[in-house]
Amino acid sequence: MKTSIQTLLIGLLLLNYSSCKNAGEKIEQQGLTDCQKGILKAEKDSENGHYEILSYGLPDYDDWNFQMFYENYIEKNYGIVIGNGGCVVYEEKECYADKMREIVNEKFGDTIFKHARELAKIDFKRNIILGIENDSIFGTVDTSASFSYNKENLNHYISNRLKNEKKLNGRVQVMFVVEKNGDLSNIDIKHGIENEFDQDLVKLLDNMPNWNPGVYFDKKVRTRISLPIIINE
Repeated sequence: MKTSIQTLLIGLLLLNYSSCKNAGEKIEQQGLTDCQKGILKAEKDSENGHYEILSYGLPDYDDWNFQMFYENYIEKNYGIVIGNGGCVVYEEKECYADKMREIVNEKFGDTIFKHARELAKIDFKRNIILGIENDSIFGTVDTSASFSYNKENLNHYISNRLKNEKKLNGRVQVMFVVEKNGDLSNIDIKHGIENEFDQDLVKLLDNMPNWNPGVYFDKKVRTRISLPIIINE
């Protein structure tokens, strides 16, 4: 019987946020906080040169690499810290956030974030191009690395070739780099189920046909991949 194997191809994320239940839900803390406390705290923080802009809920960005770069850029150049306030919005937090945005707009102008983002994109692209030229490895790209061979997808390719004579069951976590030419390198089992089986998997990956490399800013790049493989006999 052919071993059933399920794979999920994901890029390695440099940031990992926990899922938020009822993100943005507003609740009250009677007797503990109020809107005035949030406003006073925002005014005090700004007087001390601390400008913190908070968002709530589960963040969802098209490019996490750029978002991290942008947050560092705006903090370094303007002293504005962009953070996540969590999943639940208390009245004090909400009033703090509203007041702080008002203060920041008055100090830097109401186009500060749009202007800073445009400037950050210029620097970010310059750094990325330099990284590509220096063969840097990327976790998030515009077009992810992918595999296809003779009309076989990754699941079929591995399932049809990986022997499981001991009828093992479990989950293997493997990481590797897809090179610019599609070769796989730096293959590493992060979580295995049995040494001989794990090594067979490494050999299979090492000898498999080339992948389609990842693409970033219209250039082929080295891409780091984290691949969970579910083994079911």
